[in-house]
Amino acid sequence: MINIKFIDNSNEHMDSDNTTLEDISLHINQLIAKEGREKIVAKSGIDKNILYRLSTGGNTNLDKYLKIKNAFPTAFKKKQNNKLLVDLPILGQLVEDNMVRLLNVSQPTSTKVLSNTAKIFAPLFGYLTVSTTSYTSCVSLFSTSNINSTKIGKQCINRIIMAYPENENPIYGVVMASGYQTTKSYRLMHPLTHKLLKEIPADNNIQWAKWIAIQPFSFAENLKADDDNEHDHELNEQYLKDVQNVGQNMREDITNVSKLAKFNKK
Repeated sequence: MINIKFIDNSNEHMDSDNTTLEDISLHINQLIAKEGREKIVAKSGIDKNILYRLSTGGNTNLDKYLKIKNAFPTAFKKKQNNKLLVDLPILGQLVEDNMVRLLNVSQPTSTKVLSNTAKIFAPLFGYLTVSTTSYTSCVSLFSTSNINSTKIGKQCINRIIMAYPENENPIYGVVMASGYQTTKSYRLMHPLTHKLLKEIPADNNIQWAKWIAIQPFSFAENLKADDDNEHDHELNEQYLKDVQNVGQNMREDITNVSKLAKFNKK
């Protein structure tokens, strides 16, 4: 049985300022290889013997290291994690939009998603689709971000969800409300046939996750992302701006054509 309580909402990005002599030595030697000893000594104003001690892991005053760091600030910046793709955990399999089961040993336990998607909708997780249709091996994405996931309520109405009744298998379906003026209960229906799967009282403690999207497992198989490219996010933002500008121009053209057509009728 899959339990939502075991979904890990951890953050892989660790931010630590702990610096050892070994770390300093590594940074200094990288800087020496790039800039040269003479340039470092001239620009930072430290003695060449101090530079040697820092490069070999020797102990010296912190202010000497800080002088080099201030002289070459970009050389000591922490590398940002701008990976385009991250691993998304797959919690189980969704069989014919009907049954939710644990994964078989031969099935994948993770898939790739865009890092921005994972960040925005965290905690985000998936279920592998098993079907006789072409959607087999696709992954349905679910999230508990920005919702009250501790009970089924009004946020669930007309939404596809994964419900987690206590001591039961998860249930995949769409939520309908019973009653018009006041919600007396909720009905969890089959997403295709609308067959009643479970009647849920308004006062309940059933945890749930919202269906976000579906993507093929092979989504990123041909994507050649450069994990070391710190400008990937800037390219993505520029692409979005270009698309928005195209859309804006098209709307303006349509508006102008419409105005011209009305003018010609007069």
